[in-house]
Amino acid sequence: MLDPAQYRREESRAKAQLPNWRLAQRHGATLFQRVGFPVRVDCLDELGMLLDTMQEGRFEAIQQELGGLAEAEQELLVQALAEVVRFQLAHFGSRAPVLPLDTVTAMLAAYRKMQALSSGFGRVLEVGPGCGYLGLFLARHAELERYAAVEATESFYLLQHHLLAHLFGAGFREELAAQGQSAHFGAEFEAAAAALPIMSALPAACATHHPWWRLGDLARTESPAAGGKGFDLIVCNAAMLEFEAPALRDYLDLFNRVLAPGGLVFAQCFGFETPERDRNYLLAALREARLAPVFMAWGGHPKGRGFWEQRSPAGCPAFVPGADDRRFTTAQGVFVAEGHPLWEAASRPENYCIHTMSDFAPLAHFFARPQGARVLSAEELARKVADAL
Repeated sequence: MLDPAQYRREESRAKAQLPNWRLAQRHGATLFQRVGFPVRVDCLDELGMLLDTMQEGRFEAIQQELGGLAEAEQELLVQALAEVVRFQLAHFGSRAPVLPLDTVTAMLAAYRKMQALSSGFGRVLEVGPGCGYLGLFLARHAELERYAAVEATESFYLLQHHLLAHLFGAGFREELAAQGQSAHFGAEFEAAAAALPIMSALPAACATHHPWWRLGDLARTESPAAGGKGFDLIVCNAAMLEFEAPALRDYLDLFNRVLAPGGLVFAQCFGFETPERDRNYLLAALREARLAPVFMAWGGHPKGRGFWEQRSPAGCPAFVPGADDRRFTTAQGVFVAEGHPLWEAASRPENYCIHTMSDFAPLAHFFARPQGARVLSAEELARKVADAL
């Protein structure tokens, strides 16, 4: 199982093969370092600090944005949280488990929107998974065929590795190191291998995990132009503004290469905004990469029709409610690439703004209120999780 020493050995080997040191510098997580985030850890126990982070204080606000949780979603959230506790008991037994309400609820919201955007999606690429909790829901997604996760921060990478291995079992593959068997020959070992035919028919990988230095593998194997299937959905939550500018360009180019025909890019939160990397910088990068917004809402703004009629260049579709006091908790967006049916309309220059909306039917679910939904308290949810363990 992966530990900090192995991660650094493989990273060092990868850097030794780079044609230019600036390629590694792109993935240096400098913003994280600036705010004191533990980018590197000395031992796996230190990962316990990261079990509920990046979404602090949003548990109730996210539920309010969604219009509450329907009964089926309540049960899904309970089961996801119970699984996180079981994971902690297995991997962090020396510390009391935490109940990551904020972070797991945020990923439930992302999962609900993903289902709305692409009903029955089967192939997902996630860039910057953070704690890795979207995997809690994807592991239960019946139609899932392929899930690839990409991370550039060592500490998060280690946490994701152990969580995804826990969730997907034999269907998980770690892509940190170059794959392949040893070329060494030994007659007695060859005979032993021949007696185990199961070893030549391992279960297919459902979930794969990729460090920054293996992005080329995804570009080569998943690109529809090169014969790959591509991804139905590319998810990049709370990350775009936190990449170094060259890394953002690289990732947006990757999205264009590996997006399946008709696929979508979805971001729930764009990350921490700074003076040098703000919303206008992001819009310019998206436009340069020829990824067009079919929906953008900067965080904290209302869902009601009055707000959108005044701001959306493409108008306000009928599914936007006339009166709605709910607000989007974070900035978020949905983007299409050239060749998508919505591309021509969405790529007009005036649509590259922080509030834009298209008449794309799946977006109605971003504004809907589920029947019978309600907001759960932390105390009620904790009792439900305890009963589920």
